[in-house]
Amino acid sequence: MERKVGLDLKQPFWHSYSIALLDDIAALCEEMGLPILLHLGSRREQCDFRFLPERQPKLKIIYAHAAVPLYREIWNYLTNREINFVDLSNPVYVDERILSQIITQLGHEKCLYGTDGPYVNATQDRMLSRIFSLPVSHQEKEKILGGIFQ
Repeated sequence: MERKVGLDLKQPFWHSYSIALLDDIAALCEEMGLPILLHLGSRREQCDFRFLPERQPKLKIIYAHAAVPLYREIWNYLTNREINFVDLSNPVYVDERILSQIITQLGHEKCLYGTDGPYVNATQDRMLSRIFSLPVSHQEKEKILGGIFQ
């Protein structure tokens, strides 16, 4: 049986293009029920985090690295969006302060552990250690570590 996994759309950051160019592939992912992982960039057209969810309201989006670089602005937006999440990968972007703030603001239900592999595999022990030390229940940690999508 084939397993559907989703699509990693980090390229607006790495390849410096507008999120609007993802409209067709995002529509296809929405239609197929596949989530996408989106790493926003720093230029205006690379960080329009509202573009895809407002054009495809049933699209499952995971904003990489706790929604860097617009952390709190996106967190505020996500509080009313059930199917959009952030990943907790890369301890450089998601330090202990950011991790604590995002758990407080969004709750564990919106946070997913991610490896950011193959880019920073050597640092994932730090990220896992931070997640294990969160002041949330064991069940909530299990959800962050993958239980949300089970």
